[in-house]
Amino acid sequence: MKAHVIVGVATHTIPAVVVTSGTSADCLQFSTLVQTVARAGFTLREICADKAYLSRENLEMAKTLGAHPYIPFKVGSTSQAQGSTMWKEMFHFFHEHRGEFEEHYHARSNVEAVFASVKRKLGETLVSKDVVARGNELLAKMLVYNLTVLVHEMY
Repeated sequence: MKAHVIVGVATHTIPAVVVTSGTSADCLQFSTLVQTVARAGFTLREICADKAYLSRENLEMAKTLGAHPYIPFKVGSTSQAQGSTMWKEMFHFFHEHRGEFEEHYHARSNVEAVFASVKRKLGETLVSKDVVARGNELLAKMLVYNLTVLVHEMY
C-alpha cells in the first residue's frame, strides 16, 4: 500500500490522499490529488512533487489550476515539449536556474516531514491482512494525523 498525498505548506495537514497498491505509476495520481484540493477551495500557487510525478500532462494540469509546478526532471528528459508549453518553460528553468528551482522545490520537504510524523506517531506498519482493510487503515492514519495537527493547534 502506498499513500499519495498533498500537504499544506503552512498547515502541514493532508487535504487530499489517494491510496494505491504501490505498483501503479505515481504520476497517474497527480491529477486526482490536485483537482481534489482545487475543488475543495484551496488556492494552489506552487506544487512541488518528486520526479515520479513528472509528465507533460501533470505540468499542464498545474498550469490550468493556476499553480506553478516544481517537479525535477529525470535524467534523460529532453526539452521536446510535444505541445506542452509548461514542459518547455520548466525544463529550461530547471536547467538554467537550478538554485532558484531548488529554493521552491525545498517546500517538498514538508511532505517528508509529514510522512515521518505519521510513522513516528502512528507506526510504520499496517496490521490489517485484507487489502481493502489495509487501504482503510492507511486512510485512517492520515485522518488521525490531521486530527492531531488540529488538536495541537487548538491547545
